[in-house]
Amino acid sequence: MNSKILNVVIIVLVLSSGFFAHKANAGLIIGDLYEDVQQNGVMWEYVGEFDLVNGPHWSIASALTGLEVAELFFGVLSSGQYALSSQIDNHQIFKVNHEAWYDSFADSTLGVHSRGENAQADNAGTGVYNSTGNFSAYVNDRAVQGFNINYVFRSVTSVPEPSTLLLLTLGMLGFASRQIKK
Repeated sequence: MNSKILNVVIIVLVLSSGFFAHKANAGLIIGDLYEDVQQNGVMWEYVGEFDLVNGPHWSIASALTGLEVAELFFGVLSSGQYALSSQIDNHQIFKVNHEAWYDSFADSTLGVHSRGENAQADNAGTGVYNSTGNFSAYVNDRAVQGFNINYVFRSVTSVPEPSTLLLLTLGMLGFASRQIKK
């Protein structure tokens, strides 16, 4: 095969690999950016996740908002803020919806549900998840393991580094130009 044709084929494969790699990625990867459903063009960096049911038993649990639990797991941010998402849409495309999974104390009509990431969690003012009307985003009460995952994101405040694909493409172009000069 002609070396020029081979170079073109390699460059096309390298350029298209980013497209196929993105389509093959079904899960969330720490550091990836995801779109905000409420604010067009705003992107959030995925940090991690926590399961509602992994919290302490209701009798000793705190009435916590989703954002408060995110700070417990991932620390208080010196700049920027956290955002949460409680769902993946039906096409497995993740978007930040600013909601978290909560359990409501002694309210069988609500039980486990999705509410705002910073919803009023402590209606009784005691700080504990033990009064009717209290909510918690981290409590071992009625939720089922693995079904109520709260995904945590942080605001993107810095310019991202160039992608690996871009660097690889530039390297391949450099090799191709050396072959042409010969």
